Amino acid sequence: MLIAKKFGPPLAVCLLAACGSDDGSSGDAGPPLDAAAPSDALLSDASVVDCEADYRESNDRANDPLTIENGEAELTGFELRGGSGPFTVCGQIDPAQSNDTVVDGDYYEFTVAGTSPVNVRLELTAPDGAQATDLKIDLHQVDDGTPVFVASGPFRTDYSLIAGISLDPGTYWVNAVAFAPAPDNPVLYSISIARDTFNCPRVDIASYDESSDGAGRGNDMVAIQHPDPPEETAAADSPEMTGLELAETSGSVSVTGTSLALESDGDSYLDRDAFLVRSAPESNELEVRLSWPNADVDLDVYLFAKVGGDLIDYSVGLGASVDKVDDERFTVAIDPDRNYWLWVGAYQDGTGLPINYNVTLCPRTHTLD
Repeated sequence: MLIAKKFGPPLAVCLLAACGSDDGSSGDAGPPLDAAAPSDALLSDASVVDCEADYRESNDRANDPLTIENGEAELTGFELRGGSGPFTVCGQIDPAQSNDTVVDGDYYEFTVAGTSPVNVRLELTAPDGAQATDLKIDLHQVDDGTPVFVASGPFRTDYSLIAGISLDPGTYWVNAVAFAPAPDNPVLYSISIARDTFNCPRVDIASYDESSDGAGRGNDMVAIQHPDPPEETAAADSPEMTGLELAETSGSVSVTGTSLALESDGDSYLDRDAFLVRSAPESNELEVRLSWPNADVDLDVYLFAKVGGDLIDYSVGLGASVDKVDDERFTVAIDPDRNYWLWVGAYQDGTGLPINYNVTLCPRTHTLD
């Protein structure tokens, strides 16, 4: 089931505006899968990209419905069901399509069929993906005509990932996009649309229990005022040193804590807790599951890292559903051998504090096909 995230209108507009290119004329070339693909990397808008997949990009100059007048997502014809096998789409980030901001944005339409939600795993691979600036995939729901942003997956450790999300039956767009400056040559990519068959059951026995929060502000580390980007706190706090290294071979671990009955410190959250964990050298993927007893409390979970002095949200907001009942769950690509702050916050509209919580972490070593 899709549950709204705490993205305010400015963030949603920014995400929508940044997901495409200023490519040119309108039209829909359809899926001529049996057409001969030319060897020239810079294809005409009537040609099919020279790549291998169930569906190949075939309308590059008009497959961006968000920023091109009369643009349309390419119709893959794929229906994702509870028993579906993977479906692949391939295309290219084409520098010939670039403007001052966006190099190229390619949208593909698929549907979730049937009557029940399906857990989805969207994965973009690109052998030369590092050549494309800020390459990522986005997911939108488009049942009512207006695209609604669902999730984003930045390109990290050789792939982009959107996973651990339950999609209701309906129509969706998945897109690949990269931003200026443009690469010297086209960057080929492949997107897999599949059921997410991984599982991350709750680990009840704590691997680490919160112990250094003091009066409630000792381990905050990050303030989040929706819809603004997260920022480090100005206070002299520090993350709890869990000593946990996240490795698939070591199994799942859990962090437990208590969200205290505090007033807001000036942002959208009441109590805020941060825990330092580290990815093992072989770990490139992490599933996170936050659970708490039913109460008038909306807890959220984020995963942050300091990269080159900047605070990066590796969870891309996926653990911030507007929900006081269901667990917060997300799966993201991570960098191996890096320190992360696992952050739990009590959203400001809850009255059921204090409350105990459990965060289960399921690290993986994902091998790309």
